[in-house]
Amino acid sequence: MKRAAYLMEKDTLFQIGGYSFEVYYPGEGHTSDNIILWFAKEKILYGGCLIKGAAAVDLGYLGDANVTAYEATLNKVKRKCPQPKYIVVSHHDWRDNRSLKHSIRLAKRLRK
Repeated sequence: MKRAAYLMEKDTLFQIGGYSFEVYYPGEGHTSDNIILWFAKEKILYGGCLIKGAAAVDLGYLGDANVTAYEATLNKVKRKCPQPKYIVVSHHDWRDNRSLKHSIRLAKRLRK
């Protein structure tokens, strides 16, 4: 398997043209290395597989997950990215911005 040419070892702010976004590692959740992208000016959050869609019935495959840390990690995202207008998720509809709150509810179930 090929390895990435460049590794980011800390959260990084990128500025490209008139846009800026931050790559942020909130902690372990769906995987040990999940990251998010936050476009603060536009209030767009890219959550990837860490955040499930608002209609999801569960958090999906958890074989690589840290189920103990999942909820805390999502709460870090919530604090870092206040009131996003759009939340882009990997496997569900991104037009419903309740997906982060819903994912936190689903992660709470993991504690039971």
